[in-house]
Amino acid sequence: MERSFDTPKCDEDTRVGLKEEIMNWAESDDTPSKFLCMTGSAGSGKSALAQTISESCGRRRLGPATFFFSVSDPLRNNPSRFVASLAYQISRSMEEVETHILLAVEKDPAIFKMSLETQAEALLIDPILEAIDTGSLSRSKKPKIIVVDGLDECKGEQHQAETFVSIYVGDCGRLGRAKGDVHWPSEDLLEILVEGASGQFIFAATVFKFVGDRRRPPFRRLQVVIDWISNSPNKQSQNPFASLDALYTKILSAAQTAYQESFEGEGECPSLIKRLMSYMLINDLYIIEHRNPVNPGAAEHILKWEDDECNRIVEDLHSVILVQQNPSSDGAQISFYHKSFLDYLLDSSRCRSFHVSSAELFADLTLKALGHVIAVDLDSSSMPRHFRTTLPDPDAIPEPFQGALVPPPIACENPAKGISHLVRVFAIPLHPKRMQDFVTENLPSLAKGLDGSGKLDLFCDWVGDFLPPGLKPELAFIVVPVKRNVLWETVGVVLANNCSEEEREKAKDEDMIKEVQKRLGVVTRPGWHVVLPE
Repeated sequence: MERSFDTPKCDEDTRVGLKEEIMNWAESDDTPSKFLCMTGSAGSGKSALAQTISESCGRRRLGPATFFFSVSDPLRNNPSRFVASLAYQISRSMEEVETHILLAVEKDPAIFKMSLETQAEALLIDPILEAIDTGSLSRSKKPKIIVVDGLDECKGEQHQAETFVSIYVGDCGRLGRAKGDVHWPSEDLLEILVEGASGQFIFAATVFKFVGDRRRPPFRRLQVVIDWISNSPNKQSQNPFASLDALYTKILSAAQTAYQESFEGEGECPSLIKRLMSYMLINDLYIIEHRNPVNPGAAEHILKWEDDECNRIVEDLHSVILVQQNPSSDGAQISFYHKSFLDYLLDSSRCRSFHVSSAELFADLTLKALGHVIAVDLDSSSMPRHFRTTLPDPDAIPEPFQGALVPPPIACENPAKGISHLVRVFAIPLHPKRMQDFVTENLPSLAKGLDGSGKLDLFCDWVGDFLPPGLKPELAFIVVPVKRNVLWETVGVVLANNCSEEEREKAKDEDMIKEVQKRLGVVTRPGWHVVLPE
């Protein structure tokens, strides 16, 4: 696009080495990549360098077309004129191609209303290839460089993705045509690629570099990419995003190092990415419930972190994390710039040591949330009073997973060897309502006039009198694993623990288990459960 205003350019004796490197890349026929991406902070001179390179390519007859996006110009802050402008400039600078472009427009005057990919194929790629096929344009004279500046000033991530993919598709079309398939890649494949790109250049550039490897068939390489994006069961071990993963790993490694240097807490520095994911999980849950992001201070309180921790964990991750303050609340919306970063974090084979399983996140959040509930609901001088639950039926406590019935290792801790086994209890889960009903049925005179909380207190005080002789009247808060991987917390009657081999053996006493169930009128099965500290 011709620019009708003063354009910034590099001074003659500045950035000499960088300009020379770019021009060598532009003139080489053996360059391994068809795309060169210039990145940098605002005001660092990217547009000046792009303008200087554009003029140099023009003088050397390397660059037939340029387009400079500008957020303040309504004609250049969207891609509607992008392909048309490039086609016009190519037709003016390359007479051999002009005829084929004009024929394409005459054949379909509505071409400018179609998708950018369709426009790029009809007005840029096909005319150049047709000129080469007819012999009017030699391969040595084909266009070398198209300069596009300010892609981030094109409004909307989707528009940015479409703009880049229109160029990417053009080159894929060239590969398809070379293999005898003018319709490759298909629209379905393009939709998957556009969705995977999520408006980010680095993703598309990585895909293009992978597919464009001259040593491998592009059809097969693109299918590898598609399988990875869609997480197909046919996904091969070869990772097409290895270079992207290396970038993400480098970003996280640097952030974790900086976080460790600033960590002032006691003990070992926690995992930065685990804290980030915990913060984002709390934020998402809060938005679902309240339609506003959580206040960072509230998140720090829930997660039992130091003050200002939410700001510390994101301060070195702004290249992959978007933090948007919500004007209607004190919270901030936390999101990933690009879906590929989330895909990377969720795949343990890709992020390796940075991987945090969803089960670990939810278990950690559950324990911390229960700790707050216990702190509020319990009197330190008494046994557990009551526990909140959403289960409506006292007999509807789901049967624990089979894994909950497997005896855990004997509880121990040996920091020198890094060995640690949690204390667990073999307990029968009790529904709070069942506890209240039990008191009403068996201690009617004492329960008269008491509310639900009072009945629970009464149950805790008298339960020992209803248990078989020799069994300690011990209750504990436990986490019950139930169907669909939900953790449900409740009170349990403790029958044994894993603090010794002798204690573990008590869990095998089936007669005792049946007797306790009979006396308390419960049908829930016992199991090995995590015991929550009071």
